[in-house]
Amino acid sequence: MDLVSNSIRLDHSLVILNLSTTMKRFLSMPSNLFLIVVTANVVLASPLSLIRLLTHNRAFGSGINNKVSNSLEQGTNYENSISIEDSAATTDMNLQDYQQDWTKIKKSPESSLTATVGSRIELQCEANGSPPPQILWLRGNDPEKQLAEFLSKGMAEIDISSDVWEGLGQIVSKLVIECVTPLDQGLIYCASVAGKKMQLSSPTLLLVNGENGNSSCNGENKPTITLHSPMRFALIGSTVVLPCRASGKLRPYTYWLDNNAAVIHSSSNPRHKILRNGDLVIDPLEWTDMGSFTCYAKSDYKEDSATTFLYPMLDEKKAL
Repeated sequence: MDLVSNSIRLDHSLVILNLSTTMKRFLSMPSNLFLIVVTANVVLASPLSLIRLLTHNRAFGSGINNKVSNSLEQGTNYENSISIEDSAATTDMNLQDYQQDWTKIKKSPESSLTATVGSRIELQCEANGSPPPQILWLRGNDPEKQLAEFLSKGMAEIDISSDVWEGLGQIVSKLVIECVTPLDQGLIYCASVAGKKMQLSSPTLLLVNGENGNSSCNGENKPTITLHSPMRFALIGSTVVLPCRASGKLRPYTYWLDNNAAVIHSSSNPRHKILRNGDLVIDPLEWTDMGSFTCYAKSDYKEDSATTFLYPMLDEKKAL
């Protein structure tokens, strides 16, 4: 009886192990729909639903022109919400649909802002894209020229022959002016650049009131995370960089918590490395890295934090 019982338990364990291996492979395929729970934001979605959330207002499918529109029209903010249509399974969508260069600015500063001399202001810009976009802040009356110069320099660094997909993601950038002066008055633009694609926001007119306000020019300012990625998709086996840049007086100290809420040290996990600028490098990315990574910027008793939900994806080319 004991032999039979032990045999059953052993067979049961093997079944669970096989199911675990099969399920892990299934869940890591972006074309398979399943439910996940992002506990930080209480988001329920499938991998494709989350990708569709980032690619909202883009056209996919065979025979459809997938050029990214450079329209300055503002998109609706769908933060923490996914439509029923996005959760429905489709038969004509695959990972290749999302691997073309594209970007879309989802949120940019309001059209006008008034600040007093000596005050502190923050402007925020959010963009999605593939590869994960760079966000630039431009000033003056010739943002197109500034952007063209940036792109001409950047194109020389792009490896045209490379067919390695860098993933897709959402980026949030903040422009922080710690001490407003009359020289800050003028037009400010947010630009998003992803590969060979770009989008420019509508301008924000910053008006500076000559009267002195509550001056923030002297003394310590709270630490502020000025660049992070709330959501990131990348292929298993690739090198992933999760940005975390911070500003403040005094200069803030930056550290990360991993997806198990443990402080990241290179000694504890050689695949994880924090750069001097605060970014977290994961090399190579593994399925076990799935989850929320949180960056903290701390100065004395003040701190700021930002969380990235990282989703490792299996390279379907290698899986075949």
